[in-house]
Amino acid sequence: MYDFGQEIFGVSVKSDGPQGQLVYSVTMPISYKNCQLLCERVSLTSYLDWMGQVREYSLRPVLSQISELTRTGKWGLATNSVKLRVFDLLRVDDILEVRLWLSKITGHDNIYHLCFDFSKLLCESNRIRSAEGALTITCVDIIGHGEAKLAKAPQFLQQYFDYMRPKLKGVHSISKLVSQPLKYTGGEILLNYREAPRLIHQYLVQTTMEDSNLVGNIYFANYGKWAKAAAEMYLRNLFPQYFYKEVSRGEFLALEYKSTHTNEAMPFDEIIAKVFLVELRENMMDVQCVFYKKGAANSDRRLAVVRLSIFYGYVHNNDLNICALPDRLINSLRKNDG
Repeated sequence: MYDFGQEIFGVSVKSDGPQGQLVYSVTMPISYKNCQLLCERVSLTSYLDWMGQVREYSLRPVLSQISELTRTGKWGLATNSVKLRVFDLLRVDDILEVRLWLSKITGHDNIYHLCFDFSKLLCESNRIRSAEGALTITCVDIIGHGEAKLAKAPQFLQQYFDYMRPKLKGVHSISKLVSQPLKYTGGEILLNYREAPRLIHQYLVQTTMEDSNLVGNIYFANYGKWAKAAAEMYLRNLFPQYFYKEVSRGEFLALEYKSTHTNEAMPFDEIIAKVFLVELRENMMDVQCVFYKKGAANSDRRLAVVRLSIFYGYVHNNDLNICALPDRLINSLRKNDG
């Protein structure tokens, strides 16, 4: 009587990576929870959650051994950096395929570079790339509360990642079935603060157990959510009309993301988030959010740096259209220049 779509939920592992390595693939439908934009499409931050989730799914064969080590409180896996670019805005009931593969291993065989491909499935022979990303993780020894240092990988993990690593030297396309993604640019540079980013917003994040994970530290995806939230709060304080569906034709869209993670925070740490304007272009504002752990002796420690490229656009006939930033925003930033 009812079709529950069981066939669209799937997991597969195939040796069809760009260098002959194994590709771990998860297929799932888009849910209400992920559609947080005014245009009822998926936000960039959902991809960060999916990157973490699929990464951890792919560790399933060695998860029990990882759990035994993390249970000691002296060892863990830490995220070093993340890159993400969104090309197409997914909507509810789209079918998403997330593919993950290991591109290389560096350091002393303890730094792992993962690549992600996100595609919307149209049919068995056609996909549209919605996003692409990369993430690096390392093995660490936990030497104190929120303190960790780079560590040698345990033998079982070395063996597992050796099984997943590239088998060929040449690189070929991950899939011939994926359509070319949307190309968009920021346009002409209007304000440039690359040499000395301009502080535009600051707020305090109070962390809790909800922000943590198996290792016990603050999960990497939270920094992206906090950075996007900080940018949105700054923009909404200036122009609330752009955040009401009934009023605004378009909306601010975070489509490009980079982060580096240098120190760990723990639940109930207070984190200071400082938002800087790096560059203003015709169609995009580039912001940097720097996170510090608030110290007891005013000795703030940098935890992570997030870079967000925020465009202005709208969806028409299911296509994403990037357009010029609102004049009011450009004029406001120019007015306060210097």
